[in-house]
Amino acid sequence: MKSTLITIAFALLASISFAQPKLINYQAVARNPDGSPVAEGTMISLTVQILPGGFLEEHDVITTSVTGLFNIQIGSIKPNEFDQIDWSSGDKDLRITFTEPSGIPTSTTKLLSVPYALYAERTNLQEGNGISINGNEIINIGDTDDTDDITDTTPAGGDLTGTYPNPTVSKLNGYPLSATPTVSGQVLKWDGAAWVAGTDAVGTPAVITPGNSGIEVVPNGTNNFIISNNGDLNPNDDLLIGSMAGGGLTGNYPNPTVSAIQNTPVATISPQPGQVMMFENGEWRPVTLPPPPVYVPEIAIFEEQKVSGGNPPTPVGSNTYTKRLLSNPPVLAANFVTLNSGSNIVFSQTGRYLITASAPAYFVRSHRLVLRESGTNVIRIAGSSEFSRSIVDFSQVPRSTITRSSLIGILEVNASNLSTQYSLDHWISEYDPQVGSNTLGVPNSIPNVNEVFAQIMIQKIQ
Repeated sequence: MKSTLITIAFALLASISFAQPKLINYQAVARNPDGSPVAEGTMISLTVQILPGGFLEEHDVITTSVTGLFNIQIGSIKPNEFDQIDWSSGDKDLRITFTEPSGIPTSTTKLLSVPYALYAERTNLQEGNGISINGNEIINIGDTDDTDDITDTTPAGGDLTGTYPNPTVSKLNGYPLSATPTVSGQVLKWDGAAWVAGTDAVGTPAVITPGNSGIEVVPNGTNNFIISNNGDLNPNDDLLIGSMAGGGLTGNYPNPTVSAIQNTPVATISPQPGQVMMFENGEWRPVTLPPPPVYVPEIAIFEEQKVSGGNPPTPVGSNTYTKRLLSNPPVLAANFVTLNSGSNIVFSQTGRYLITASAPAYFVRSHRLVLRESGTNVIRIAGSSEFSRSIVDFSQVPRSTITRSSLIGILEVNASNLSTQYSLDHWISEYDPQVGSNTLGVPNSIPNVNEVFAQIMIQKIQ
């Protein structure tokens, strides 16, 4: 629709067209009073109203050609308010008020028709039963063929006679049914031509035997029985072949797989011989246990022995000490101490060591067992002081008593004395130069016996 707007200062030639959706395109030409077009690039400000109603919006637009042409889209400034206009309520007026340039009077133009899209948008269509609406298309999704409907006058057929909706059963599976009225207790019997109502002949009472367990048959009068299921009443809670396993099982019954132990997953790893199941990284998995630790003794034992059939070892010493001749191999070996060829004790590790030792003396003297630093007279551990003397045995032969001196103490081995060697010595209170070093005496040998003359035990305690 086009309309020309004429004022004292300007003359406007306007046209109105409708855009989809929810906008009205408005186009006009601005002219000076002398009829010449407003110069291109001139700013024009105007207010648009649609009456009746409260829609109002303001536009600022610049002329786009030498003819003074400009365009606006009504509804683009206030789209929400424009959308609320009720186009179905009657005719509408378009009022244009120019605020820039000033002096142009207000122009009102009647909208003689309403855009179909704007009007249709106000129409509310709702789908009822059997109807589908797709845009502007209404579709019947129910019964589209009324020729195949059964009505209240449709004749019945097959085993029925009469008309719907109240037909009569006249046959059973195609065989005629007699129309003779029935009375209580009768049954339908086939007489060769039709099913006829009659009284059933009473014969031998029926006997019903349960076919398997879970069925209970209770007589209730002649030929009347109550049959009950006294077994599984709920088939919905049964585990069947093919039922899915759950909990710590996966797969299907009757061959499920254990996938968890007390809700802890079991790893799907093939075990190897000798492996055990161990909880590791949040699951049970087969693992190979480490070999048991190799026991390393923390105790070493060395002895001075006389081999059966031989002579006792000859001690070596000075006028003060007699060295016990400890020998290899040790009775019990350890990795922290050894015995060298000179019967000296040599440590290979620092630490604190518990030293215990014992040795007998066969000579009449006061004697004591000591642990001495080899090559010096430094005593590191001294044992108990004992005394040996002669006695008369049951044969009235003078003999020496055998007394044993014991030694116990702690030896500290550190980096400064790790290289020190130690000997197990006897200290004799009186030294006999005529006897020499053999001041301990010589016992009578016991035939065929390995005799122990001295023993030392070394235990690492720290």
